[in-house]
Formats: sequence, C-alpha cells, structure tokens
Amino acid sequence: MKTDLDLYTDYLISATGQTSATGLSPLLENAVSHDDVTRFLNHSEHDSKALWKQVKGDVRRNESEQSLLVVDDCISGKPYRDANGLICPHYDHCKDRFVNGINFVSLLYRSNGVQLPIGFELVFKTLQCILKTRKECCPVRRCGSGRTKNEMFRDLIRAAHRNAVKFALVLCVSRHMNAANINCVGFDKEEPARGRQVQPRGGPLQIRPGQSARRSG
Repeated sequence: MKTDLDLYTDYLISATGQTSATGLSPLLENAVSHDDVTRFLNHSEHDSKALWKQVKGDVRRNESEQSLLVVDDCISGKPYRDANGLICPHYDHCKDRFVNGINFVSLLYRSNGVQLPIGFELVFKTLQCILKTRKECCPVRRCGSGRTKNEMFRDLIRAAHRNAVKFALVLCVSRHMNAANINCVGFDKEEPARGRQVQPRGGPLQIRPGQSARRSG
C-alpha cells in the first residue's frame, strides 16, 4: 500500500487528535511506513492546479451556462499553533476580532445542486503595520510573491477562464468590488466573455462585452 491523497485525507478527517506521518502508519498496522507518508507530503503538489486536476471530471459532468462562481475569503482557525508566515493572526469579519489561523481565498463552483472547490490561494504575511491601539493594528496582508487579495481574486477568475469553466454569475464580498476585478469577470485576455453578472452586497452589476461595468436594474 502507498500513501495517496484519498488515504491521507480520510486520515485527517477521521482523526480526533493530533495528526502526523508517524501516527498514520500504526493506524494502518504498518501497511504504510511513516517514511512513505513523509515522501508523499514533501513531493506532492498541493496547489490550485492540483485541486483542478482532482475535480475537473466532476465539473465537466455538472457544469451549465447558468452556474455560479463563489469567491470567498476564509480563515481556518489554528488557535494553539505558533505564529509564522502562514499561520498567524488574521482579522475575522464574522467575529469582529483577530483570530490565529490560515487565511485563504477560495473559488467554489455551484452547478445543478453540486458544489465543488476549483481553486484557492493561501495568504502569507510578509509585512506588518503596528499602531498604538489594537483596533488599528491591521497587518498588511500579502502572499509570498507580494500579491494582494484582489490580485488573487483575478488570478482565480482567469484560471476559470483558461479552464473553460462555464458560469453566469460571480458571488463575492463587497470589498472585492472594483473595476479591475469586475472587468476580469466579464472578459478573457484573448476573447471577451458573454455578459456576466457580479453579485456583491447591494445589488448586481451587469458586465457586457465591449462595455465597462454598470449597475443593473
């Protein structure tokens, strides 16, 4: 037996305590060595491209012209882990406070009652602005390559265009609403896409080929 993504994912989901390469091996009665698990983790691709390869078949079987793309800014809480570039305090808008964890921008595909993750970008902190009051202590959020979250938004949408994902509407939070993001939704680099909508809080924005974004209705 060799370690693969399904096996390791099942291990993480079913674990009730701390997980490790040495913990998986005895759980399988040494059918898999901890060295094999370590090699899998060190050499496997764990990025947006690898995720697309996993879900591409399911997307093609369920896609339609009226499908939705959902761009979300999420935090996976890690309250007991030491801070580093990836796991560190991020402002949680739902809790209205900073929480320790992993911040990532994700792209979800909704079609025919099926929801599939098709892309993500991890947020690494490289700069931090320390001000006098805690409320004003807002770290500058950028990933390792210096991209902003709006740039991540556009990269995820461009990847959907390149992968020929059919969609009619993009849902996102209002802070992602700007001209560059809206035009990226409605246009591909090589060929204009058909009219699509971006739905933020406060009403839809209609994008048509050859036009800039405007408020619909």
